[in-house]
Amino acid sequence: MAGNCTFTNNFICDFVAATNINSISGYEGWQCTSDKKPLTDPCIDHTSWFDLICRYDGCISVLSLSSVNIKGTLPENLYKISTLSNIELSYNLLSGTIPLLYTELPELTNLWLSGNLISGQLPSGMEKLTRLQAVNMDHNLLTGIIPSVFGQMSYLSYVILHNNRFNGTVPKEIFSPILWDLLLGYNELTGYIASEIGLASSLAFVNLESNQIMGTLPTSLGQLGSLSSFHVQNNRDINGQIPQELCDLSILSINVAGTGIDCYGGCLTSAAISVVGASSDCHSDYELHVFLSVLGGVVVGTAAAAVWYSRISRQQYSIPMYDTPTVV
Repeated sequence: MAGNCTFTNNFICDFVAATNINSISGYEGWQCTSDKKPLTDPCIDHTSWFDLICRYDGCISVLSLSSVNIKGTLPENLYKISTLSNIELSYNLLSGTIPLLYTELPELTNLWLSGNLISGQLPSGMEKLTRLQAVNMDHNLLTGIIPSVFGQMSYLSYVILHNNRFNGTVPKEIFSPILWDLLLGYNELTGYIASEIGLASSLAFVNLESNQIMGTLPTSLGQLGSLSSFHVQNNRDINGQIPQELCDLSILSINVAGTGIDCYGGCLTSAAISVVGASSDCHSDYELHVFLSVLGGVVVGTAAAAVWYSRISRQQYSIPMYDTPTVV
């Protein structure tokens, strides 16, 4: 092992001390000396130090310990393993905050901390993680705002932060051409969906459900040729219609249940899209959580879709209640 790797790899013992991972069945081999040095070489003794991946030069590069039931906190000195490219610690019982110095990891490409008990704000200075491709921290207790600097990061394609306690707005700066996934549902976000969303030309999946977002859907959504899923359900103050510009997208699933979207116009009556839900003024007599496909005005789908079509038809054309629409 190169001398520099020997030095940096020693800091894996800070992780061992902070989490007591060697008390977990199967990880007893993660042993360190009293002066915090690995008892055996983590990059050679794979029997003891499994779930660590090293580079060709003997430096630790991947910490892959998802769903291991690890407790404790994230040790600050982990940043001294400067060769770390992937931190994968999802679905454990980690608590505390994300150390500020993690923004000093020059090789970091993936930061996966989903499904823990991590609290506090995202550390400032994340724009220094110039190689970061994915931030996956859903199902935690994180607070504060979504950093606008995410949009300045040249490789960041996946921002997955749903089921936290983030507040503020969805920053318009976040919509970069390389953004692929934007999953921010189940937070406390407010404000409008910025028209700049149309600049995110690679955007395929958007989930903003169960926040406090308001206003109309921007027509610039129609510029997202890669968009396949757009979920904004349970934002009561989103209103207006689904923009006509969305109607030209070839494959699109939209969920607007629990919003104020007008289900008598826009794509709901004119586009080849899939829609879940609509505003209560259209469906006040029904408990609607249905999946619809509308092709040139012909409803295609399940019996629930037939109920939806029947409701609209009777309101517009006074069709008697016993009439049944054709469903194919």
